[in-house]
Amino acid sequence: VQMNASNRPAVYARPFRTREAAAWLGLSERSVLELARKGILQGKKVGHVWLFSQEAVAKLAGVPIDE
Repeated sequence: VQMNASNRPAVYARPFRTREAAAWLGLSERSVLELARKGILQGKKVGHVWLFSQEAVAKLAGVPIDE
């Protein structure tokens, strides 16, 4: 996983899976899933997999997205 200047994994155009969102936010996968279940982190469950947009993860982290 690439790292950016703030020592976070780089933002990707495709949605993050739980593990990637957790790494980017510096949280456990369990914490990310709890935030999703509570509606704090916007995500979508597809089958058994949660997907999170880069915008939703960055917004929660308080990090602006560079276009």
